[in-house]
Amino acid sequence: MRQIGWLVAVLAAALSPLVAQTEPPTDAPIRAADQPLGPAQPPQPPAPNPSAAAQTTPLGSGQLSVAAKRVGYDQRRGLLTAKGGVRADYQDMHIRSGELRADLRGKTVELPGDSQLSTDDGVTLDATGVNGQFEERRYHTGRFQMTIPPKVAGYGLQEPITINGTGSDVHLSTYFGGQGIIATSCPPNDRKYYLKAHSIELRPNRSLTLRRAKIFLFGVPIFAVGKLVIPLKPYRRPDHLPEFGRDSVYGWYAKYRYAYDLAERQDGDVMGMVTEKRGLLFGVTHNFGYGSGTWLGSGRAEVLYGTGQGEFTFRGNINQRFGQQLALVANYNLSRNSGYSTASTQSNLTGTLTHQTDVTTTTMSYNQSGTRSGTLSSSYGRISLNQTVRLDQLFNAELLADYNRRTYTGQATDEQLDTRMRFSGQWRLFDWELLDQRRFDLSGQQGTASGQTTEIVPQVTLNTDSRRLRPLGWWGLPDLLDMRFTTTVGEYREPVTGSTSTTKTPQVLRVNFDLNGQLSAWQLGSRAMFTADARYSQSFFDQPNPAAKYIIAFNPAFSYKPLPNQRVDIRYRFQEVAGYSPLLRYDFAQKINDIDLTWNWFVADPVRPRLGKMALTLNGGYDVQTGLYRDLRLGIRANPVDELMIDLNTSYSLEGRGYGDAGLRTVRGQLIWDGGRRWRQELGFTYDPRNGLFGPINSLLRIEPLPRVTLQNALTWDGYTKRVTYNDILVNYDMGCVGLTGSYRQQSSEFRLDLNIAAFRALGSLFGTGRYGQTFSTSPGLQY
Repeated sequence: MRQIGWLVAVLAAALSPLVAQTEPPTDAPIRAADQPLGPAQPPQPPAPNPSAAAQTTPLGSGQLSVAAKRVGYDQRRGLLTAKGGVRADYQDMHIRSGELRADLRGKTVELPGDSQLSTDDGVTLDATGVNGQFEERRYHTGRFQMTIPPKVAGYGLQEPITINGTGSDVHLSTYFGGQGIIATSCPPNDRKYYLKAHSIELRPNRSLTLRRAKIFLFGVPIFAVGKLVIPLKPYRRPDHLPEFGRDSVYGWYAKYRYAYDLAERQDGDVMGMVTEKRGLLFGVTHNFGYGSGTWLGSGRAEVLYGTGQGEFTFRGNINQRFGQQLALVANYNLSRNSGYSTASTQSNLTGTLTHQTDVTTTTMSYNQSGTRSGTLSSSYGRISLNQTVRLDQLFNAELLADYNRRTYTGQATDEQLDTRMRFSGQWRLFDWELLDQRRFDLSGQQGTASGQTTEIVPQVTLNTDSRRLRPLGWWGLPDLLDMRFTTTVGEYREPVTGSTSTTKTPQVLRVNFDLNGQLSAWQLGSRAMFTADARYSQSFFDQPNPAAKYIIAFNPAFSYKPLPNQRVDIRYRFQEVAGYSPLLRYDFAQKINDIDLTWNWFVADPVRPRLGKMALTLNGGYDVQTGLYRDLRLGIRANPVDELMIDLNTSYSLEGRGYGDAGLRTVRGQLIWDGGRRWRQELGFTYDPRNGLFGPINSLLRIEPLPRVTLQNALTWDGYTKRVTYNDILVNYDMGCVGLTGSYRQQSSEFRLDLNIAAFRALGSLFGTGRYGQTFSTSPGLQY
């Protein structure tokens, strides 16, 4: 649709510089083909004639180049005439006609016969009689046929869009209007599915209006509407076609929406719905905008009312700017259901007021929600204030105060206040941070489950690295070694492990030193490489008794390539965490001491350099701490031919470890044969060598036995129970715009027969639903 209007804009540009200023629409139109309505064939360009004249004439803001057998120009009256194989070009538009007449003073152009207008990207317009008065931006054509290629129309179309009509007009109020429209997105001369309308009007970025429109399936009208208005606004997601369906919530239902457009920024829709289980439902949606410049605002309001259970729902939001720095965002939801024996109500209100400058950001947030059902009720309220200050990297500050309150029927009110102060900055030698974070229990539940929280009052952190110290001469090691230093001092309040006391938790002072080192990749010749990293961390605590905790880690790695297509990796990992901490977050112990070995062998493939023809991976290891070997793992990935992919993984246990004797363990594999468009088979399996049984075997088969006919089968067979646990069969017959789909699912004994109409894909995109056309189904009903 976008390109149709754009083509008309190009035609207008050839007639007047004023038309060139018209903004092209941003949405794409429908396309059609019931029978050819344009001229039989556009005139063929004449053979080169030495007597034929070519003339370049000023017209509007550009140059109109005209070539024909006979070209005449009356300079006194400003009349240009061309006859016989007229070839005219203006910018990227090309005109082919038998005759052209232009009044450069009266600013009119006329193509009295059959003409063809085309653009460089392949859009064509065949019309009988084109004339216009471009001073007033009014144009008219006779019978026409417009074709837009799929690459221009977009939206994933595979076939061109074609629109036929008895006439079209362009003027100020209507950017493009056509009469006697027949449109389809099926291939040309395919009458399976098309739309026929008395008229069509396009207003860019506003609306597309169809009058007296009918949708035909195999020549039989299946839907008609007197007037249908489709808003062309990207943020809209309206449903403007009837919808019939069945589900567990509504039962059988029928729904229809009508869109309205009150002004440029005032629009919405009205919905009516008849349901089997919940009676009648009515809904109104309104989108509104107001203000301009820095005082711009917008919002949305939705109301839904149902008669079956006394349902009522309201949703609203507003987004308003107050000048350059202040903005308000608010949302409110209210729902009530008075059906059955108990009435329930839910509500939620949120609002955020933000003030922002170059160096500060101030945010105030409010949230209030509540639920009531019979005699039971609960509510939650929260107010928070956040202030940040940014002075480049030298100084940053964040101040936060967060108050929340919870109430439940029959329970005591829970009130808490959280505060956080964070100051940070970056100097030449180090980064620093000062943090003070606390939680205050205002409801007096200290020591209970809701009161056992950590307080940090305060914590100071300094960190630096060797890159900063090296220029000062404080770090003499080469660039090969990169070191990072972090120091933290903080006072914590956290319940001691196992304590049930309701008294105030003790204060724990923690001092921590953390040193990390990374050895850059060290190339040893052309085939070997060595790297390593290490860490040392030490924490000291003063409560309940002086205690300490440390972390030591060392992880070297060695890589060697004996041959270009082989690689051996040896990795050693050592980590020890020991000591005692009175704080829960720091009280853990761990010890790791193992060696890992991996061998890779790869057969290169110039066609698939990443996958190769074959790759083998062997992995194993030894746990020094326990003296046990890890399982050996073997992986094989091969592409012996282009169509076949094989992926196998298995493991072999050198130690029983309580799982039985040593030996081969689970084998997993996947085989994929890709036969191109005609068929594809995927097979995945799991084999248990100890029991000699196959676990689940998953198969996915897709074949195309006939053109446009697709068969797909997804099957799972369980070797332990020796039966099929899942079987899904899908058959689809794609007729271009219409598809017939049948399915059988053994797991739930479900049968379905769907009739899918996927025509008017460009029109379907205008609805903003992301789905194309209609779907008639015996299971969910009609939906789109």
